[in-house]
Amino acid sequence: MKRIDLIALDADDTLWHNEPYYTEAQAEFTQMLARYHEPAWVQERLDRTEARNMAHYGYGIKAFALSTIETAVELTEGRVTGEEIQRILERIKRMLAAPVELLPQIAETVASLAESYPLMLITKGDLLDQQKKVARSGLAEYFRHIEVVSEKDEDTYRDLLARHSVLPEHFMMVGNSLRSDILPVLALGAMAVYVPYATTWQYEAAQAPAPGAEGFHQIEQLSQLPHLLGRLTACNDSPDAPAVTLVVEDDPRQADVDVVLKGLRAFNLKKTGRSDQRALTLFLRDHQGTVLGGLLGEIYWNTLAINILWVDESLRGQDWGASLVEKAEAIARESGCIQAHLDTMSFQARPFYEKHGYVLFGQMDDVPVGHQRFYLHKKL
Repeated sequence: MKRIDLIALDADDTLWHNEPYYTEAQAEFTQMLARYHEPAWVQERLDRTEARNMAHYGYGIKAFALSTIETAVELTEGRVTGEEIQRILERIKRMLAAPVELLPQIAETVASLAESYPLMLITKGDLLDQQKKVARSGLAEYFRHIEVVSEKDEDTYRDLLARHSVLPEHFMMVGNSLRSDILPVLALGAMAVYVPYATTWQYEAAQAPAPGAEGFHQIEQLSQLPHLLGRLTACNDSPDAPAVTLVVEDDPRQADVDVVLKGLRAFNLKKTGRSDQRALTLFLRDHQGTVLGGLLGEIYWNTLAINILWVDESLRGQDWGASLVEKAEAIARESGCIQAHLDTMSFQARPFYEKHGYVLFGQMDDVPVGHQRFYLHKKL
């Protein structure tokens, strides 16, 4: 059984069409310079210029534009006209504004994957252009993390995995580029799934790993990925093979948090026959609506929980804290509550709460070191 903590997807030509726009632009460019050189020769020189400029301009449409103009100047020995340069720029603007056309079954496949796995989008190229494409794709909501990088190599992937606390053996990368999405990931000991696209930029071409190579898999389209994952994560006969994956997530989706909350509430309802629980929120506002204090709590079953009480320094000593607590207690009594509880730190407000009838029932030391956390309750 394979344990997968994070699945990363490439974007261009994995989720949506991209290379055809470059193919069309190159065809128009070579025809435009046909009066100077054979189209095949123009294309070869453009490829060389792009490769030479990669370290300077990186990837993406804007980098392509600069290399195209440079090639035109070189091949025409400076005779390229302003009108021809304008044609190049107009083509580039059309590429930048082009709609994002998803590959078949991408939307439903990504949505399905997001229900079972944390997803990351890793794409390289111009930051602004890639961000706009992600937004236009309609897929952004399914990704926990979106990373636009300048290069996809071992160092990049190693850094990403370290920043997101994922071990290589529990990481899977899915994409159409052997050079960028597959080989550097396999070199780290992670899993890589190759999804070939109809055409591949010559700079991304590479020798595919041998069939059966450790961690390497190939599918014909992304819609086949759920089936592959089912095979890889299926429980085997090993008695110590885990049936689930434990994942630490610093930025969880609210939908996933809600699953846990709903699960606990359903359990509580089954055991108690009651599901009454609601937030209790009180604010102190000035005449402009600015919040100068408040109480955040909840009422559950027959109990009031005061989680946070804060009053701005400008209002302290004017009994606003007492007013907030008393109002919360009054609302709780009206709701049928018979008790209240809260906690406070040794450097906060224990005397204040004891003055208002709260009694200490628990204490935790060294929270933080040298301080205490006090737990108090009160009969209403």
